[in-house]
Amino acid sequence: MFTKIGKSRTSRLLAMAGLLAAGLTGTATVPASAATTASCYGGATYFYGSGNNWPSGSQEWAYTTTRCSDINVMPNRGTWVGVCFQRTGCNDLRWAPANQWTVAASGVRDGSAFYYVFDRYVEGMAAF
Repeated sequence: MFTKIGKSRTSRLLAMAGLLAAGLTGTATVPASAATTASCYGGATYFYGSGNNWPSGSQEWAYTTTRCSDINVMPNRGTWVGVCFQRTGCNDLRWAPANQWTVAASGVRDGSAFYYVFDRYVEGMAAF
């Protein structure tokens, strides 16, 4: 036996149908966010260098892309990392644990020239 909770059975069914429809619509946005993250990390580049910078060498720059809104790094061992931009200089160092994605700089413009600075020699993945 059903207990009446102030609404008719038809009203409750319509409300439930609306919630289910909203739930289906809401779940469609989650994969889009996950797809953006996958696209960013999916385009990651393996890096290594001949010192504590990447890219290394004189006048070498990496350029941000439309794939990522941030500059990310996943080093093979824990390190302090910073980002130096061609136009504005370097940001503060932040800790990047081994084998974990870390945002080294956030909210960057597409096409910005930069390089990573590390406190030690590391290899790993870069996504930007």
